[in-house]
Amino acid sequence: MFYDKYAELCQQKGITPTAAALEIGLSKATPTKWKTSGATPSGENLKKIAVYFGITESELLSDKKIQLTTNQQQVELREELRDNPAFRILYDTLKDATDADMLEAAAIIARRKEERGKG
Repeated sequence: MFYDKYAELCQQKGITPTAAALEIGLSKATPTKWKTSGATPSGENLKKIAVYFGITESELLSDKKIQLTTNQQQVELREELRDNPAFRILYDTLKDATDADMLEAAAIIARRKEERGKG
């Protein structure tokens, strides 16, 4: 159910579902509606929620558990982007890519790593 994932993301972020809804620009009653009706937001509201949590809409709707990054992880990622030119190139290349493009790129890199390990 969508509400369960939403509530879990709110908990990870340290905010109540109602407070998050208000920050997103939704009504105070919206999370309760999701919880009681089992409804899933669509369109613009789904996009707003995904942006708020820093995830994709497909991640938001998937059954897969999502772990939001901590502040420390974010700092480490920024430092890696700053200090490692290869990561920066990858980031710049993939930042506007689709999820499918990123998965394909990851698969290519994994194959290359595997080939290097065999040779």
